Amino acid sequence: MIQTKTTLIIGACALATVVSIRFATAQTPNDWRQTTEDAQPQQLVLNQEYRGARPGTGNPLPRVAELREKEGLWITWPGFMMTDDGGSRVFLQTTGPLQYKIKAGKKKVVMTFHNTSVFLYNNRNPLVTQHFNTPVARINLKKRKKTTELILSMKTEAAPSVSQLTDADGYNYLFIDFGPGNYPQGGGAARRPSYNSSTSESMVNDSTTNDFTVPDEIQ
Repeated sequence: MIQTKTTLIIGACALATVVSIRFATAQTPNDWRQTTEDAQPQQLVLNQEYRGARPGTGNPLPRVAELREKEGLWITWPGFMMTDDGGSRVFLQTTGPLQYKIKAGKKKVVMTFHNTSVFLYNNRNPLVTQHFNTPVARINLKKRKKTTELILSMKTEAAPSVSQLTDADGYNYLFIDFGPGNYPQGGGAARRPSYNSSTSESMVNDSTTNDFTVPDEIQ
């Protein structure tokens, strides 16, 4: 088989790259097939890294400098994690302590925050948690005129435990914790059930707690 050789030189500043290209003047189908079969497959490696908010770590957020020019309270990150004891946690990172109302029903838990906005539109995207061992199937932030709602669509009824703290990184964190259990996992898309008359309502103040540990986050 006759081959010719061509050399291509690419220069950038003081760096020159030499690329050698070999062209085959003739190749039969059997030659091509044999070359393809003998080629070593390359392993695909996915480099996945969580770059979201981690409570207590002081991580920088995208475009956070814009908040210095904005008034009022802002939700800067919604998140979800499994805790070391087998429970699960929904959390909000905010610019200050929140006052809120909570409605807890069999199929939905809704927290309403007054005079609170959501920073960046992407933070309104749903978090789908139905494949985790948690009673929560889906997490949504919904902005209304003067309020913001955190909507938890539930797989099954479970009592949430709510707490807040202001951490050393300067952000406030609101935690909604659920205890460990054997909850349904997987299935189709989470439905959005409506409220019924049995839903209870209570007002929770904005008091904070200093009892804080950082579990491994899963989002």
